[in-house]
Amino acid sequence: MTLQDISPPVRVIGVNTEFQTLFVLKGSKRQRFKLHHYREQPPKPNVIVMGGPALATFDPAKGRKRYLLFLVREADGRFAPVSGQKDPANISVQEVFGDTDDN
Repeated sequence: MTLQDISPPVRVIGVNTEFQTLFVLKGSKRQRFKLHHYREQPPKPNVIVMGGPALATFDPAKGRKRYLLFLVREADGRFAPVSGQKDPANISVQEVFGDTDDN
């Protein structure tokens, strides 16, 4: 897949990341949900993209983290960033720093 609405277009791969829900501001709370987002395909050798999209990334190998997510439900039941797939890390996906004690 390619994100066409940016120049130059960026090739991406669809990703589903499963989250545990801690708190919901609006809507019904689920124990877990899947976030549909994209990651960039590995670039061609010797290609540099300047000012590319700010895609959401999550690395479970770096431990448990908390996020404030602004989402919309897709027709298939998954959720997606409310700001769209082009720059979700700028608006819809924010890491929450501070006490991470899971009482």
